[in-house]
Amino acid sequence: MAQLNHEKLKVYQKAIEFFAFSNKICSSIKKAFSTKNHLWRASTSIAINIAQANAKSSIKERRNLLCTSFGSILECAACLDIFYLKRCLSSSQKNCKRVLLYEIGSMIIGLLKMKANEVNENQPEYEGNNRDNNITFSHEELEIYKKALAFFEWFDKLCCEQQINELIYQSLDKSSTSLILNIAEGDGRYSFRERSRFIVHAHSAVLSSSSWLDVLLVDSSNRISEIEKGKSQLVGIASMLMAWKRSISSYGT
Repeated sequence: MAQLNHEKLKVYQKAIEFFAFSNKICSSIKKAFSTKNHLWRASTSIAINIAQANAKSSIKERRNLLCTSFGSILECAACLDIFYLKRCLSSSQKNCKRVLLYEIGSMIIGLLKMKANEVNENQPEYEGNNRDNNITFSHEELEIYKKALAFFEWFDKLCCEQQINELIYQSLDKSSTSLILNIAEGDGRYSFRERSRFIVHAHSAVLSSSSWLDVLLVDSSNRISEIEKGKSQLVGIASMLMAWKRSISSYGT
């Protein structure tokens, strides 16, 4: 079968492998929730941006596309964590695909280091054969990321155990997912300005989540003590986000 140039790249083939998994897992889950859409979109973004980067002779244009692809990898890694919390993935499934994402990310970083006028996988800077199942993305070590996951787990458990208005559930699901994904992608940005932008998005997601908890409280006033637990978690996360943003501002843009 005839191939376009980008289809010959190992990094592109691995990106398509991950998309095939994403498409399969998303198609198998009937209930709508925000992470499904994010995983599908981000997994396509990885491959598409690699393909487009391969066609660019401008180093700057190619770097921008590869950086976008890398950001999508971080989104996908965070989506796997959420799928695991929702018991849509087993621990072994999650870890296996995290390794695949890590390999793709390593390859992209290798391509970003190159100064050539075209994508070239036959360079010493190019790596991507890490098979260590204990690898971690840097955002997974952040306390704020762990707290964002804990909030999502609390909210999801609350919704499973009690009858929640579907519109309120969807809105809380969207904002709490946005919080997790923006923390993950923001941590992976090298530019202080870009990192700060994602932190601002994450803070907006906190405010939105808090507002929807207030709406939930009006809708079901018998849950005051339980909802206050969630509000308290959000206050702590908001404080950490602002401290993170201040620390970045002190280094400049």
